[in-house]
Amino acid sequence: ANKFCNYPALPELSAPVQDRLAKAMPSARYGGCLDRHEWWKHGTCAFERADDYYATAVGLVEKLNQSTFVTAFIHHRD
Repeated sequence: ANKFCNYPALPELSAPVQDRLAKAMPSARYGGCLDRHEWWKHGTCAFERADDYYATAVGLVEKLNQSTFVTAFIHHRD
């Protein structure tokens, strides 16, 4: 059994954050429990609200995906 599913359910997230999280973390879209683990194990240490934690985390993923490292190096094809 997935230990991540033993964590309590996430607090309510706003619709925009839920949508962005589903794109950045596919397990959140398909019913996995990694998002629970991330919030209860890591997010609660730095944020009072799950919405703020995920907005920040997803924003960082989005910035990384738009960076030259990803666009030029990772996606570079010969």
